[in-house]
Amino acid sequence: MAPKFENSELIHLLDIVNQRLRHLHDSLWKEETHYTWLSYILVGGLIYLLVISRQISLDLLTAIGFLLATITLSSIGILICIMGYKVIRLEGTYFHTAIEIRNRLHLALKLNEYYVEDTKRIFPDDELEAKDWKEVEKATNKCLKQLFNCKATHTIRDFFQFTMLLPMIIFGLAIPYSVTSFILYYKSMS
Repeated sequence: MAPKFENSELIHLLDIVNQRLRHLHDSLWKEETHYTWLSYILVGGLIYLLVISRQISLDLLTAIGFLLATITLSSIGILICIMGYKVIRLEGTYFHTAIEIRNRLHLALKLNEYYVEDTKRIFPDDELEAKDWKEVEKATNKCLKQLFNCKATHTIRDFFQFTMLLPMIIFGLAIPYSVTSFILYYKSMS
């Protein structure tokens, strides 16, 4: 049996949840920007390496150095993109769970009955319905197929997830490209 709360306790819980929402929103934004910047700085470094390796005359030792640097940078970039992608998805789940807790507290306090017209535009009645927890978690993050679907409706978080996938693809393609280039260079030297 669920404990019975007084309105003052519910209001206190609502205050805690609102603070948690602010914290989660701020941390989500910081993580999105930091991972995005870091991954695209590494993409810039990778492009610089690939362009420089084409513009200078290479001996075998320098070519091996460029190959190892490209593979290392790409591997680090892939790991950072995977971490950023997973962190953004996990923080998004925490954020939407906190929103659901807030909505349930609003329902328990019957706050949706006292909203003025402007607030109802921001929080329509259907948003303040209690949802199943699994539905909340499922609605938070789209699968990869939905993320790449141009016809689907995307959120800002979806676009940040996409910005983590794009450099991961670039890093993934740079490894076979640099290995193939090295093999062709090595064969041309023979």
